[in-house]
Amino acid sequence: MSALSRSSVKSKRNIVLLGTDSRESHSKAKHYAEAARELGFAVRTHPDQRTIGVFPCSDHSAGETASLCRLHGIPGPDPIAVAIASNKSHAYHFLASEGFRVLYWHTPVCEDDLAGDFDRPIIVKPECGSGSFARHDWGYRTFRNVSAFRRYLEARRLKRAFFTHQENPYSGSGRYIFMEYVDARDLYIVAAVVGDRNLAVCLRGSARIMPGPKVLDRILVGKPHRDADSIVEMITAFAKAGLRRTVVYVQCVERGGRLYPIDINLRPGTMWELAADALGLRLYTRMLGFMLGLEDRFRFKWPAPYVGIRRMNLPLSDGRRKVRFGPGCIPLISKLSYDPEKPYDLGHAWPMFAVLCDRPEQFDSRARAVIKAARITTLG
Repeated sequence: MSALSRSSVKSKRNIVLLGTDSRESHSKAKHYAEAARELGFAVRTHPDQRTIGVFPCSDHSAGETASLCRLHGIPGPDPIAVAIASNKSHAYHFLASEGFRVLYWHTPVCEDDLAGDFDRPIIVKPECGSGSFARHDWGYRTFRNVSAFRRYLEARRLKRAFFTHQENPYSGSGRYIFMEYVDARDLYIVAAVVGDRNLAVCLRGSARIMPGPKVLDRILVGKPHRDADSIVEMITAFAKAGLRRTVVYVQCVERGGRLYPIDINLRPGTMWELAADALGLRLYTRMLGFMLGLEDRFRFKWPAPYVGIRRMNLPLSDGRRKVRFGPGCIPLISKLSYDPEKPYDLGHAWPMFAVLCDRPEQFDSRARAVIKAARITTLG
């Protein structure tokens, strides 16, 4: 590269991408980098005087993103708003204080907290991180009520370990909370891109959890719940509190016809970002342009009334495998990657594909046909 070319690269405005060692994080960084270059920006790992934005490629990088923005005077999310949105307990407190409906939850820190009389099913989950991994046996387990959870800890002699963790929680997961559990077949999802002045919804749909692992099995984009606008109002409240230049992705359950948030993420979801990329929709270019204020509108549209995204539920294997899908689908993940040493990194552990549908009832039949025709090869 000539001296003139090197000088040109150095003088370019740039963005900084922060992430982790997971495949999902690397995928998001790749898409952000491609979008940045399309818009004429360089990509760096740390800010300089030409940096115009910092973006997380993992929920675990959201706090550092906000801190770097504040430290270097770069427009971005407020650190306090990120700290609230990244912690389930803080987020539920915030939403309740803003007048939104939330499910019952509590953070137990002593034995008396497990002697309560809440007699409905609960789920135990860490305050921070996604819904696919917990470091302890009690994480993401469901119980008939709080008393059943206490008996579980006592029967397995885990009560001391549990409260030791609660007193000195691991920074990546925070304390464990228990929350009212709604045993619903479907989840509902809403995602929005938040800029400096406004926000735009990029996804409404339904989803289901894979049996066993707490990861999404399928998403049907374009099937919004009638109460989805209430979730958009919640995202708007977070934006008013200081979330800027970020993606807010909310998973919800339904009870009594209303939606209740259970998980809030500050990055795009793996399933729908890969579908948008495979469909050539330039999702990241649109998001980046909107967040940086280059576009007043978020010009993004899914190519069919319904887009179904589906994982094939195969046994986890640390060997190398490849899947050849049958006709009628858009392949999303055909090379499988699973590292038992990284149980938190499951996004690329199963085959994934998408199908375009005119009606929601077409999704299941078309997905079954694709799975039936798929062929799996073990690689050496």
